[in-house]
Amino acid sequence: MFTGIAGLAPAAARAAEALPFSTSASLDSTATLLEYTIDLGTLPPRPAIVVEVTPDGAHAAMQLELRIGDWDGTPGSPGACPGPSNFCSTSTATGGVCSASSSGAASTLAYRLWGCDPRPGAFAGGEATVSISALGFGGSKPPANVEIVIRGETQVPTSTLLEQVDTTPEQQSVSLSASKDTVLYADVTTASNGAGAFLWAGQEVAQGGIPPLVFTTRSPRNSLIAFDVADAVPPVALIDDVDLHLDVTGLVGGGGAFSILRTAGSALGTWSEGSANAAGTEFEGAVSPTPAADWSYRTRPDLAWSTPGGDVTGPVLSSATINTVGPRVFSTPNLIAAIQDMVTTGDDDDGFLLRGPGTAFSSVSTAIQIASSENPVGVAGTPPSLVVLYTPAVPWLEGNVFSGVVSFIGEGEDFRWIYDLDHDDIFETDIGGVCEALAPEFIIHVPYTYTWTGTPGYTGVDCCTWQIDSPQTGTVGTGQALFFHNLDAGNPANLPPDSDGDAIRDNCDNCITVPNGPAQGSCIVGTLLGAPCHADAECGPGGDCSLGQEDSDGDFEGDACDLPEPGVGVGLAAGLAALSGLARRSRTCSRSRSGRLSKRQTV
Repeated sequence: MFTGIAGLAPAAARAAEALPFSTSASLDSTATLLEYTIDLGTLPPRPAIVVEVTPDGAHAAMQLELRIGDWDGTPGSPGACPGPSNFCSTSTATGGVCSASSSGAASTLAYRLWGCDPRPGAFAGGEATVSISALGFGGSKPPANVEIVIRGETQVPTSTLLEQVDTTPEQQSVSLSASKDTVLYADVTTASNGAGAFLWAGQEVAQGGIPPLVFTTRSPRNSLIAFDVADAVPPVALIDDVDLHLDVTGLVGGGGAFSILRTAGSALGTWSEGSANAAGTEFEGAVSPTPAADWSYRTRPDLAWSTPGGDVTGPVLSSATINTVGPRVFSTPNLIAAIQDMVTTGDDDDGFLLRGPGTAFSSVSTAIQIASSENPVGVAGTPPSLVVLYTPAVPWLEGNVFSGVVSFIGEGEDFRWIYDLDHDDIFETDIGGVCEALAPEFIIHVPYTYTWTGTPGYTGVDCCTWQIDSPQTGTVGTGQALFFHNLDAGNPANLPPDSDGDAIRDNCDNCITVPNGPAQGSCIVGTLLGAPCHADAECGPGGDCSLGQEDSDGDFEGDACDLPEPGVGVGLAAGLAALSGLARRSRTCSRSRSGRLSKRQTV
């Protein structure tokens, strides 16, 4: 280690210190500067650099300044790191240097790095300098002896999600634009029109040969169109009405019979829109780069239709004779039933097939041109839309817990909900599973669902708590989702209390009187059982600081509240250590709709 005094040799010659390490040193004047070069490669995942300086008892009132700066060789990483954008606990960051000054028996500085790159070993090869100096000696004379600890600390991932809930469901309406659409052409089986301005439903008739050997070819055009219904309407909804709006922008041969059918799905995948953009009226298609749907393929070149021209299922959903241009609205019981099935099952990827006039005996082309989703509004027609009127059977919320609310460490985070921690039986959630973090963005979207099953009109706050358990580091983080029923979620007065100040609200907390959350924890293993803590190292050798609502025995009371009263016996500490080594249990609800994993639950 190196203890530097102002005016001595430059710091370049000293070796970097592996973390954690501790030392004793002396500050004999305000000109004294203690400097240590630390090896950033020895930091843990999701790291903070923690510097703790404790002066001797005779200098309890002295003023200290701690600084972390002089970064060297720090590998590139997402975000600006290091720099003033990073978090310095009880301190300020200026120009890439984190500093803190304080007076009292101890001074502590924490510089949080994990927001830049949480991967293990992300800072290998990098170094930084920690400097310590005295701003004053508090009325006592120098020198002052100080104990110094510099260590890395893994940060606990956590946050709070607030959601507003109306527990009296009312009829609602949603208008959807098409998520994808294209045209399938029978005469050029590799052609499509996924990026075109028009859809076509009908048949092209062409004659060839030399009389009397004249032959006629009939080449249908079918269109595909889909809407993200399952993302917009909750699966507990009852579909009251459906209006499918299509704008007829042109006719060939006077138009004729038109029908809407449901496209049959495939367990192997859905159809692809593709990027082809046909010319002119787009009655003739363009060969599309793959992947794309065409007359032969659901997705060329890997997934063929069972029936060329598009697989369909069930009855005709709606039909009409179209012989004039202009907007048309389709609404039938069969169409409503199809949308109800899509909403309930979450299976809306394949949408509808549009079929137009044309028979084996047609002698002229007959077809209907319809504005597509790419058609500029007001230029050549109005794009398709689907208006769904529905009533939720029960209040339902869904969304994503995502990066910034929950932070993940690596490629295999175990994300679990603690189900109904407050035992009021008023919600269900079917989330659980494994989430993956993909470099370099580290953006995770974890879908969640919340269903209200209590008394309509209830006023209060419900809670669902999540845990994040890293198999790589053993770190457990906790967060909370608060659901405000007929209360303003933005009004602080409506927040439940936090009696122990651990950042987990009482209605979420499995140990209300003893801190065991992200803001403050308690030692559940080590020589300082029950002591407040922020890291395992503060609990003594082999210590365990409860920061994640741990509940090793699954009794819905946190380990921090399961500790024996002081004086019962140190021998119990060994038992607690063994208990903490067990797999931490989170109570989950795995109820899934229709016994399958819907796309709402896909991570």
